[in-house]
Amino acid sequence: MPSPKINRKAGQEKNKKGKLSEKASSFHGRGDKIVADMLPRPRTVPDLLAGRRSSGIAAEEAVAQGRTPPKLTKLLINVTIQRSPGAVQVLISPEATVKELIVAALRQYAKEARRPVLPLSSNRSFDLHYSQFSLESLDMDEKIVALGSRNFFLCPNAMAVENDGAVTTSSSSCSKEANNDTKKGSSWMVLVLALGDLHIPHRAPDLPAKFKSMLVPGKIQHIICTGNICIKEIHDYLKTLCPDLHITRGEYDEDPRYPETKTLTIGQFKIGVCHGHQVIPWGDLDSLAMLQRQLDVDILVTGHTHQFTAYKHEAGVVINPGSATGAFSSMTYDVNPSFVLMDIDALRVVVYVYELIDGEVKVDKIDFKKTTTPTNLTH
Repeated sequence: MPSPKINRKAGQEKNKKGKLSEKASSFHGRGDKIVADMLPRPRTVPDLLAGRRSSGIAAEEAVAQGRTPPKLTKLLINVTIQRSPGAVQVLISPEATVKELIVAALRQYAKEARRPVLPLSSNRSFDLHYSQFSLESLDMDEKIVALGSRNFFLCPNAMAVENDGAVTTSSSSCSKEANNDTKKGSSWMVLVLALGDLHIPHRAPDLPAKFKSMLVPGKIQHIICTGNICIKEIHDYLKTLCPDLHITRGEYDEDPRYPETKTLTIGQFKIGVCHGHQVIPWGDLDSLAMLQRQLDVDILVTGHTHQFTAYKHEAGVVINPGSATGAFSSMTYDVNPSFVLMDIDALRVVVYVYELIDGEVKVDKIDFKKTTTPTNLTH
């Protein structure tokens, strides 16, 4: 997932309204007091060309001077394994493949008696990523030297299901297993995709290509859609990403099966979903808080305004993932495509907002921790 260096200040200046960056930067209470500052956008993929040019020039100079260029025999690789503090360091041949690096990292992890103990022992049960923010895993047969980085992130691929000793793939089994493991306090990462207001094909032809390349089957355990998908083909596409799909009805959705509101429980969090055109005034925090209390949920996911917002309000959270296609709304024509990934773990949820600005995907992170008992929040 390409992610060149950016200047946050310049990015904010390019945003015409300037409001999205402010809202994405923090959760807001009733007043103007900032509850949590926005963390700097992480680099999801390293600069693949960094370091290559200099080494190539050095090799050319050595040949020109009649000297044999030095040959790289070993690479020191840092592999951060999900839920484990600190990276595992592995010394490996540059000709080694991603699969061999995974095996070596798991072996070193076990040798150092790291915690937590990994739930799966087979290297086929793990995927290697450039970072924890990259949904697309690296090819098992690709050589390490060709990847352009020495820092990686390793996590269970959530696709391995033991079946008479053979490893098979099953998205539905993954969803059920990940949800059960979260309830038990396991170290599995439960990713929830929240998106909405696609308006395909009336206001946008399709999802942005960069979003579609990131959203791959098998990485997401639950999908929440606020509505206005408009056509059945989008419903079917979302089902290919994850079978556990929850959709509420927007004012342009014709499928009568979609409810006006919906609630579901993931881990220790009760989540409510509503498109939002029913809430007057549109996007009003106090009105949304009333709906949140009526549904008795910890997290309310809503849409309609086509602008990303995230608020901490009355011991809960109100999230609007914006428009996944950047479709215009009755409120504004200036819309950046965006969606949200929620990483839910016990009493903590980390919200990652992916936003397409000037052709580049930018990621912001917001952290929320439930402060009351694991059963229900007191409103």
